[in-house]
Amino acid sequence: MNICCYFEKKQLDKLIQALTLLDSCNVDSIGEEEKRTKSDVQLKDTELTQRFISEHKEGFFLHSSKGLFNISTYERTFSTVCFYPFGRLVDKDVINVLKACASAHAEFGYAADEEEYKYRNRIKVEFSGSEAESWVGRNLSKYLSGLYYFTLLSRKQISDKSIDFEELKASAISLFQLTDDVVLLKFFENSELWEAEKDKIDQLCRSNKNIFCKDEVVVEAQCSTNVMDFIMKTRAWN
Repeated sequence: MNICCYFEKKQLDKLIQALTLLDSCNVDSIGEEEKRTKSDVQLKDTELTQRFISEHKEGFFLHSSKGLFNISTYERTFSTVCFYPFGRLVDKDVINVLKACASAHAEFGYAADEEEYKYRNRIKVEFSGSEAESWVGRNLSKYLSGLYYFTLLSRKQISDKSIDFEELKASAISLFQLTDDVVLLKFFENSELWEAEKDKIDQLCRSNKNIFCKDEVVVEAQCSTNVMDFIMKTRAWN
């Protein structure tokens, strides 16, 4: 399962603090490698942690006994935090991670089976003797990247994107109020059911013009004459 949230860089300190306080997925160190190394900084050393962050302005990794958090920071667009668990997570852990992100004013996020995420946001086109792949629909400044097993929404994004929240709420099987301004929708019973539920979710995405659905970009991409043409066509749908 992948868990990812979009937040503003100015909320970074609040996010890290919230992740250290998690019950079972809590982070304890920060580093520049995916695997733990001797050069990692323990988060309890606040002075060294702040120095590390100031020296790694584009991002870093946070380590937990339950998985890896990948932080990517940007000045002019949304920063992201993605969590890659080492094993299967129960819903309680998923909700707690997303709630921690919500406490740092995350504006959009999701938890999804890796194959569900690829279905929504990755396209592949085969050419004679080669193939090309690209991620699409992930620019929160343009649209929500999709709807997933768990989908986190801020009041701001619902308003900015003119999302029909009542329709989404009616289609969800559970709703969690994470903070005053952030809600979490659960659309099906467990992450492995994504394929059986994909047609219903596809229709929800299509009915909200500011929720990305890859139908149009797939049509464009399949008209590509070569790999470079494919890259140019999909770049507009970042």
